[in-house]
Amino acid sequence: MSGPLDRANAPYLLLTVLAGAAIVWTLMTQDPFEGTGGVQAGETTTTAGANTGTTSPDGSGTTIPGMTTTLPGSPLGSIAVETLSEGLAQPVFAAAMPGEDVLLVVERGGRIKRVDPETGEVESNLFLNVVDKTRANAGIEVGLLGLAFHPDFESNRRAFIYYTDLAFDAVLMEYRVNANGFADPTSETLVLKVDRLAEGEHRHNAGMLQFGPDGYLYIGSGDNGEFSINPQDPTTLKGGILRIDVDGGTPYAVPADNPYDNEMWSIGLRNPWRFDIDPMEGLIYIGDVGQSTWEEINVVPLEPVGYNFGWPQLEGERCWNPPTGCQMEGMELPTVLYNHADGGHCSVTGGYVYRGAAMPELYGHYFFSDWCTGFIRSFRFENGQAGEVTDWGLEGVGQITSYGEDHDGELLLTTYGGTLYRIVPVR
Repeated sequence: MSGPLDRANAPYLLLTVLAGAAIVWTLMTQDPFEGTGGVQAGETTTTAGANTGTTSPDGSGTTIPGMTTTLPGSPLGSIAVETLSEGLAQPVFAAAMPGEDVLLVVERGGRIKRVDPETGEVESNLFLNVVDKTRANAGIEVGLLGLAFHPDFESNRRAFIYYTDLAFDAVLMEYRVNANGFADPTSETLVLKVDRLAEGEHRHNAGMLQFGPDGYLYIGSGDNGEFSINPQDPTTLKGGILRIDVDGGTPYAVPADNPYDNEMWSIGLRNPWRFDIDPMEGLIYIGDVGQSTWEEINVVPLEPVGYNFGWPQLEGERCWNPPTGCQMEGMELPTVLYNHADGGHCSVTGGYVYRGAAMPELYGHYFFSDWCTGFIRSFRFENGQAGEVTDWGLEGVGQITSYGEDHDGELLLTTYGGTLYRIVPVR
């Protein structure tokens, strides 16, 4: 308000307050896509309740609660993918390097490359090279699989990677990053090793790394293809998500409230290839790759601990082993499911909750994909449940291996064919 708050202006102040209240009420009750023309037929299916009670993407410039950005003048019609870089070798992850204007792309073969976020140019010098430490040619689910930076990276320069070693065991390694922005190979420190070798099985290694708002490092660990012995046995450190305190001991400590008196934070997962911890809501979104019929996404709060997501007793919401009469008590059922029979889908690629500024209409939407069809879908999780899933009609992008985030919170995609994309709005 620009005028002085004096008594002469009191009537005008009252009218302003009442008008503002009316606007707020309208926004809280309006369907976010109603009358906007923003969703084009054949491109998306509107997500029920996607931004209900927060805004209307009608070009009015309304501020979305929790954001400092206002809506653009043009309504959101759809989304598209913008090519940033090509010619990469089986990239499986991308991330923004804190404090430096560069993206890091993880290649399954063992290289981490530095990429200019504006031009897409790949630098000749590698951030890190561990090719000689992993037998990535033994199968598409082994190799260098994960990367994370310590929350205080800009002061302590600590970075972590996850790969399967020459014996196919899973290792978590720590490196110090020098002032020039490259990992120092001589600083390599083994943090954690999980014996993953099973007879003839090099699968289901997961490998996602992410720090939570609690400061702990969360680690995806698949069942290693041995569903009958690993996912329901927390002592194997397989078939769930691990949580460790890399600041509480050497090389780490087990958080006191971990539910099994070891590194396991949850059990009952088959292959949680990619997950995302959304610190704004304190939720973790887990994309768990299915077995024969169902792909699932689980959304749960970080607290309480000790979730059991049901595998192998359950695949999705149905009994799998045994096929009938399975144990369901205490199992956490999926939030979102899709079927393999629905269009030839085969393997979920979990993504991120969107917290960028270029698409404020989609603020809070969780994005995910499928390996076989390459679809890009999203939903918003509100009031303990998922809204309607939006299919953005972008199948054909390729085999999407992972999502990532740039420095502005905009979403990145990597494909097995070697392309790094950024998701952009179409207005």
